[in-house]
Amino acid sequence: MQTPTPTRPAPHAYALLWLLLPPVACTVNIPDGAAHYTCHSEPCSTDAGSKSDAKADTGGDKTCTDASGCPDGDPCQAATCTKGTCGFKPADEGNTCDDGDDCTTSDICTAGVCKGGGSKDCDDGNECTADSCKSGSGCVNSNTSDDCEDGNACTAGDKCGGGVCNGGPPPSCDDGKTCTTDSCNKATGCVHTPSDADCDDGELCTDDVCSKSGDCEHPGNDATCSDDDACTTGDKCDGGTCSGGLTIDCDDGQDCTTDSCDKKSGCAHVGTGAACDDGDPCTLDDVCGDAGCEAGKKKDCDDGKPCTADSCDKSGNCVHDKNSSGCDDGDACTVGESCSDGTCTGGVAKSCDDANVCTTDSCDSQSGCVFTPTGGPCSDGDACTAEDTCTAGTCKGTPTVSVNCCPNVGGKVESGHCIWTNKNGRKMTLVPPGTSWMGCNAGKDTDCASAEKPQHLVTLGGYWLDMYEVTVADYQGCVTAGKCPAPSTKYPTCNWKKTGKEQHPVNCITWSQANAYCVWADAKLPTEAQWEKGARGGCEHNGGQSGCQAGMRTYPWGEAPATCSYAVILDGAGPGCGKAGTWPVGQKAAGVGPYGAHDMAGGILEWVRDGYSATWYSKFGPQSWPDDPWQSADIAKRSLRGGSWSTPAGTVRSSARMSLDPTSIYAYAGFRCVQALP
Repeated sequence: MQTPTPTRPAPHAYALLWLLLPPVACTVNIPDGAAHYTCHSEPCSTDAGSKSDAKADTGGDKTCTDASGCPDGDPCQAATCTKGTCGFKPADEGNTCDDGDDCTTSDICTAGVCKGGGSKDCDDGNECTADSCKSGSGCVNSNTSDDCEDGNACTAGDKCGGGVCNGGPPPSCDDGKTCTTDSCNKATGCVHTPSDADCDDGELCTDDVCSKSGDCEHPGNDATCSDDDACTTGDKCDGGTCSGGLTIDCDDGQDCTTDSCDKKSGCAHVGTGAACDDGDPCTLDDVCGDAGCEAGKKKDCDDGKPCTADSCDKSGNCVHDKNSSGCDDGDACTVGESCSDGTCTGGVAKSCDDANVCTTDSCDSQSGCVFTPTGGPCSDGDACTAEDTCTAGTCKGTPTVSVNCCPNVGGKVESGHCIWTNKNGRKMTLVPPGTSWMGCNAGKDTDCASAEKPQHLVTLGGYWLDMYEVTVADYQGCVTAGKCPAPSTKYPTCNWKKTGKEQHPVNCITWSQANAYCVWADAKLPTEAQWEKGARGGCEHNGGQSGCQAGMRTYPWGEAPATCSYAVILDGAGPGCGKAGTWPVGQKAAGVGPYGAHDMAGGILEWVRDGYSATWYSKFGPQSWPDDPWQSADIAKRSLRGGSWSTPAGTVRSSARMSLDPTSIYAYAGFRCVQALP
């Protein structure tokens, strides 16, 4: 079996190694007929097939017949065969070789060994590297931080860095001379070029020039100058300084002044203050001033008459010429006066009418027109105000509440009614303040119940009334807001959670649930009086004040009997006009009330704020009821109005009253709200 080949020693050590190793008992047969080789080193292959294999497998003595069968040794040695044994002898004496050291050059064979010549030159010519040689890797050029010279005369203190010479800061080339331009040349260094610099020394009496040496020189001149003395003139330069000229003459030829000269301001002329004459006879008390004889005050020629032109003539005499200009006679209550023959006449009385009914107009001869505020009724010209009264000189009225004056309360007129949309998007109709008769009119209504009598006059303030009964969709908003409990669904005719019933009136709710919704909507349940007026109208719809009691309508639409043409009721077709339940709100346009409210008859019975008492209408006289009345809530039952889909025609009369337990659930009970006017 063949064994691994050992690592061969370096050539120059081979000659000694084969002498030291003992012979190995194996023979390599060379098939080409050459001599047999005996291996003297391990491992020894017994089945080498060629001479080259034998050389590879053996490293020591071999029996031989000539040197061609012996292995080569060191590059400076040749194989030999002596007495049948392989050996080596020095060869290539003086020839080049490689001793394996990267730091030697010119290696040559000497006495059978390759010896290095001189040391390798690793100088890279860069002053910023340290050059050396390392066996195995060769030249090493390491960067230094030594001082260096970058070849630029305009840098100093150059330093090595990153293997290159980096220039230092530039030298200062300032020679301190005004008349040179200082610069630096990379080859030669600082350069100082003569220039025509500004050598001005600020002195008028010197010429400022640059000398050849580059310095400023200031020779004196004879220019005109000023010695800063305002009392000299003709000043001239002499020896580099300004010398004063002649003294100026400050005599102004005036007897009224004392003349002098000040070095800073020059000539001064101060008036003596003595009396003088300026030659004008129309001036008085002339006096000597700095400018000479100065005029005194003008002679007073005013005669106090508005119709004369007053002046002074050349002789100093006063002249009063009559004129025809406009004038003022001194009376604040006349206007249009004019001069005639020296007298102010012809004025007319001043008009003090301010066209204000709330003032008394007069005139005072000293101060003129006087407007005294008055009180009492007036008219401000606005049909939408009432009880107009004069206040502090101004006619002011109280805004009225009516359909014609709908903007006064923030509404808009729609189909003849004043409509307002509240914060929840529900439309409300205006019920203006005024009077109406409440209760049954027995003269034309044969179905009057005792609880509806006696008929009595009530006065109500204005309010907004829901145009429609509160729907399932409306009530859902309050439930979602967490302010109302959900309605009951205990009866088949309950509308809550029924698909397609979102616009039907909400039902199956207690009085408290109805009240909670109105509170959430910033509103209230209507009182019986508010509900009934909203259904029947006020006196303005029912014969005026004189005919109101007899004229109060029986139904919202008038006197025609209740049928399914006007309301959703129980009739011959069955409950709900044959539908056995509610309808969507607002389906009976013919049954709309006088203020535009829908379904005030039929549809759904509506909870109101009042507690129910069958004898309440007897509490006060027919025309002595308090304003905005309502029955105490501290009563076991609550009132409902308007009839429903499950009640007959007689119950939908506008004066009809019903009562129920407020805590119970009814499929025919719902509600609407009212809201106060702004």
